[in-house]
Amino acid sequence: MGYPRGYWQGIEGLQRAREEAREFSRKEGRSPGPKELPAGIQGAILRENYNKLTKKTILSWNEFLEYCKLEKRPVRENWIGSKGFKKVEKIVNKWFKETGKSPTAHDLPAAIKRNIYAGLYAQFGVNGWNDLLRRCKLPLNFEHGIRKGEKGLLRAQGEIREFYRKNGRMPEPKEMWGVYVAVKHAKTWEEQEVNSWEELKELSAIL
Repeated sequence: MGYPRGYWQGIEGLQRAREEAREFSRKEGRSPGPKELPAGIQGAILRENYNKLTKKTILSWNEFLEYCKLEKRPVRENWIGSKGFKKVEKIVNKWFKETGKSPTAHDLPAAIKRNIYAGLYAQFGVNGWNDLLRRCKLPLNFEHGIRKGEKGLLRAQGEIREFYRKNGRMPEPKEMWGVYVAVKHAKTWEEQEVNSWEELKELSAIL
């Protein structure tokens, strides 16, 4: 069923959302999950449209259920809303403190990357992974476009050779994921006639 624009917003939208949640509870005998009610309700909560409309704080699904006087649901760590984003910042900074380097999207729980590209952190100025690192005031992992062209290829070769010097062997794809994606999926170096991971390693071989 489609709803008019703004149907779930404001105090009237909150009251409609409460009735939806209570009706679900009456029928099913339990509290609804976010995906069991119209998507606009969860969206309004994530955008903090319901917060401060009443005396209660409504920044999460369970806080919404509490407002509806329904039983809370088991909490899954999904890092959404203001409280969730603060947890994400702590996770990122903890990784940097423990490892001495900025995390990549593959170093942290997948839900964080999914939330970024779903636009759930846009309100904090975070629309990509490097935006998250900037927000945490950490060094960026790589600059936009750094892999492109002849200079990008030479940089990738240098990274592979540096890995070889440190480890005595050539890297596996998962150990240099950014370079692997550039050659395997993005076809970044087609003009340089390098079209596979094996070709790149052969080109980068230390003689």
